[in-house]
Amino acid sequence: MIQLVMVAAGFSAGEADALRRAMATWKGGHGLSHFHEKIVNGMLTRGHSREFAERLCHQIEGFGKYGFPESHAASFALLVYLSAWIKCHLPAAFYCGLLNAQPMGFYTPSQLLQDAQRHGIPVRPIDVNASEWLSTLEDSDGSPCIRLGFHIIKGLSMKTAQTLLQARHHPFQSLNDFRIRTELSTSELETLASAHAFRALTDNRFDSFWQLGDQESQLPLFQQSVQTDQEFKPRIPQLGETLVADYRTTGLSLEAHPMSLLRTQSEFQTCRRSSELKRLPRHPDLRIWVAGLVATRQRPGSASGVVFITLEDEEGQINCLVWPSLVETFRHQILASRLLKVRGKVQESHGVIHIIADTLQDASAWLGELTPSSRDFH
Repeated sequence: MIQLVMVAAGFSAGEADALRRAMATWKGGHGLSHFHEKIVNGMLTRGHSREFAERLCHQIEGFGKYGFPESHAASFALLVYLSAWIKCHLPAAFYCGLLNAQPMGFYTPSQLLQDAQRHGIPVRPIDVNASEWLSTLEDSDGSPCIRLGFHIIKGLSMKTAQTLLQARHHPFQSLNDFRIRTELSTSELETLASAHAFRALTDNRFDSFWQLGDQESQLPLFQQSVQTDQEFKPRIPQLGETLVADYRTTGLSLEAHPMSLLRTQSEFQTCRRSSELKRLPRHPDLRIWVAGLVATRQRPGSASGVVFITLEDEEGQINCLVWPSLVETFRHQILASRLLKVRGKVQESHGVIHIIADTLQDASAWLGELTPSSRDFH
């Protein structure tokens, strides 16, 4: 189009580009008049007939109604193809790249890592002796695995991580060795301890905080000593405590999913797992309960008021659909829930399963201090 008006009507490169930009804003031909006159006059000057010039303007107008979205569709199709190829042939690199590009897109880091693990990709935790600022790939018995980076720790700055990495010219031998070589502040050390980044140097988070609170070992006389035996050992955190700490510091956990701990509670025993949905009969009167962390909420302007909610349980994702007639009734549950129970019919279309909701229950109280995040789109 740019080349056409430059050759046929004598447009400059700048004028032709202005025409291209205007193509995206034309609605039913509005805004064409300015370019119409210039195109026709330019073509008449160059010996073309008025009939031909008018026909060309009409074709440009027609192209303006579909050409811009068509070009966008082609661009997205190319991105989708490339992304699908990378995910198919280099899956570990695909997930690692998405993690390092956060915040972006539709899925949270927790969802991405769970999907990676379901596809057989090992994920290794943050470790002061192994992690970089960004997540990286490591070898795992001849196949790549993902090593989480310091960037996912809430409240940890890149500057702090760089100080750590500069001091790591050889592996840290103990937490005291780490403290001496990095000279990080108490708050920075506690941030790392909260994320269990000292897992190579201590037994668990409680042990890390116990050692950080040991003021005597920080005195000059004891700084170079390595303790081999301690009279007191902090207790081992329970799995629930570990999950709360994981989500609070990184927004995800490699230990377990909260739903795996709640399944035994009577409140959730009737809830179906995401992995069960494909096997259920498609009976029009069958209603089931599902439950999960609220991962995404969507209310697209093009969906006529329909709300789409994605739940995340220990085995995958559950797509739920709430009709406009129910949105106001369950407004609080839709907007405020961290953990949501949904009852509805199972609907499958082109291999995608949705729960058509008729009842929603906020079950967030069961999470206690656990604070998973969601992606909300309007």
